[in-house]
Amino acid sequence: MGLVDKRPGYVQLMKDGHSNLAACRILGISRNTGSRWLNGRNGVPGLRQQVWIRAGGFLFR
Repeated sequence: MGLVDKRPGYVQLMKDGHSNLAACRILGISRNTGSRWLNGRNGVPGLRQQVWIRAGGFLFR
């Protein structure tokens, strides 16, 4: 299973309220990969740009 296959699982874990570190450990990916997916890079919007952030978690549109 490659990284492309793991990203939907990462998104779901973040929706469920897991931290970046916890989601990365569950999926077996590096924390840096999770941070890139969360923050975006090279013109690709990350999860933070796609959601409204509130205290205690994420609200997905």
